Amino acid sequence: GKSIVATALCRILSNRGVHVAPFKAQNMSNNSFVTMDGLEMSRAQAVQAEASRSEPCVDMNPILLKPSTDTKCQVVLRGRPLDSLEARKYYDSLKEKEGILRRTVKSSLSALKERFDVIVMEGAGSCAELNLKDRDLVNFSAAKLANAKVILVADIERCGVFAQVLGTLSLMDETERRMVMGVVINKFRGDPELFDDGVRIIETMGKVPVLGVIPYYRGIDIDSEDALPLTVKLDPKMNYHEDDGNQNVTRIAVLYLPHISNFTDFLPLSREPNTELHFLQHRKEKDLSAYHAVIIPGSKNVRFDMEWLASEGWRKSIINYYMEIRASTASQKQLIGVCGGFQILGKRIEDPDGFDGRPGCSNGLGILNVTTTMMPYSKKVLTRCEGTSLLGNDGKEENNINVYGYEIHLGETKLNIDSCDNGISDGRSYGGDDTMTKGVQDSSSTAKIESMSHKRCFKLRRSTHTRSNTPIYKRGHDLKNSLSSPPPQSSASEKNAPETMSYFFDGFSILEGRVWGTYLHGLFDAQQFRKAWLCSLSGSAFSSSSSNSASLSSSSPRAKSDERDAEYEKLAMHFLDAMNVDPIFKALGLPVQV
Repeated sequence: GKSIVATALCRILSNRGVHVAPFKAQNMSNNSFVTMDGLEMSRAQAVQAEASRSEPCVDMNPILLKPSTDTKCQVVLRGRPLDSLEARKYYDSLKEKEGILRRTVKSSLSALKERFDVIVMEGAGSCAELNLKDRDLVNFSAAKLANAKVILVADIERCGVFAQVLGTLSLMDETERRMVMGVVINKFRGDPELFDDGVRIIETMGKVPVLGVIPYYRGIDIDSEDALPLTVKLDPKMNYHEDDGNQNVTRIAVLYLPHISNFTDFLPLSREPNTELHFLQHRKEKDLSAYHAVIIPGSKNVRFDMEWLASEGWRKSIINYYMEIRASTASQKQLIGVCGGFQILGKRIEDPDGFDGRPGCSNGLGILNVTTTMMPYSKKVLTRCEGTSLLGNDGKEENNINVYGYEIHLGETKLNIDSCDNGISDGRSYGGDDTMTKGVQDSSSTAKIESMSHKRCFKLRRSTHTRSNTPIYKRGHDLKNSLSSPPPQSSASEKNAPETMSYFFDGFSILEGRVWGTYLHGLFDAQQFRKAWLCSLSGSAFSSSSSNSASLSSSSPRAKSDERDAEYEKLAMHFLDAMNVDPIFKALGLPVQV
């Protein structure tokens, strides 16, 4: 619960007029975010920055680790991919006291201290992992670097809260114990007064104050860091069919891939009335026919997850679902791929150099006539975008639906054009034809699917600053070798370079927009698009007129920020009702509110 506690403190401090920023030296997560200058950081720190009313920047999360296997991850250093490293090699590099990683953390922390009054730092895991203490980068190592006061957060929902708190305190050295100013007991269910004796025990035995016992909250919508929120269902049993009286409920399935990334893309759907969002992983029942839409999400190891779909039986189920859509022009169901899912819908995924997992090539589902090649880190796409949807668009400007989001991908996806080498890179075309018609091969069999039109999904323009794609670090760089200076930032001239193209097209769709793939993350955050898309599943036209409840202004990033702002206010009030923040303000030298 450290992330949500840090988020609450960021908003509480901001509400008191403090210029505050979050900071996590190192985060391991496949849920990431693109900054305004086209750099990558953890989504958790982006959420905390939004709660702080600060623009997210990579100094708030200088090291991001994106797991691609159980023992390997991509290292993103100050927003740019460095390399994919085995865990042993990475942790060995942390023993270097003046190595690149520690100097990066120090440099980012110094940059934030110059710009902000207060920094809310978040640790990772336990701060008492004795076997990792000499390689600690994110817990007491960072706290000592900043001379910070420390709050110990315990999750009482996991049970053993006394062992958590008193055991951790007992494993700290004297310097670390003196840094701890208090304890927060998080996720308490029931009457907090029933834990009064527990508070006294912790304060007596641990010799540290308990700042608050925070009740488990419901009805507050804050993006979770890595775990699925309880508002969505994982592998629910499907004992009903479409004719059982539940026609008013829209059911959406998301395949919960082993290396799923940015699952937060789909959480806005779970908040819509009469909508059920199911994440499917190991469910025995593989039939997808009861769902109005099936989504294949992003992945940090696309080819591995493609094999997992086959081994779990989902590959056959997805193809059967596609064939059901294709068999009837009256079908309103949709099959969608986002980022890695877009690549999986294609015919082939090629990664000869192993940029996204082990080297090799794999067949995709063969539904979209595209091939994806994994590119070097210097060509990784990191950009925010906004524009209009072309799905179901009849060419009338008044039917345009605004969209926005961001792209994060190594894959370069090209439409397969027989005997031609002018395929459209990255699913984009600059000002060219937005429709391609070619034969598509069903890779699950030898049957040839008849020629069908591949149309564009979105017309977009970048809303990030253009920057140089020249890599700071070369693939295979040895982290154990200390560099002579901290990693450089993008120069102002790079950040503000003029755009070379005013717009581009993203993704491909077939079957009148009932099957489509895109690289655009965060798509369903746009309220107008989300409502229009949900309406299209019940037979309404996919246009702005099908979502009259969502105005044009409600489909902008600013509107989404306003929606989330109300949730941060709820979170702050929830914590203030249960937590004594006066010691925190005193420790920071800030006035205590009477």
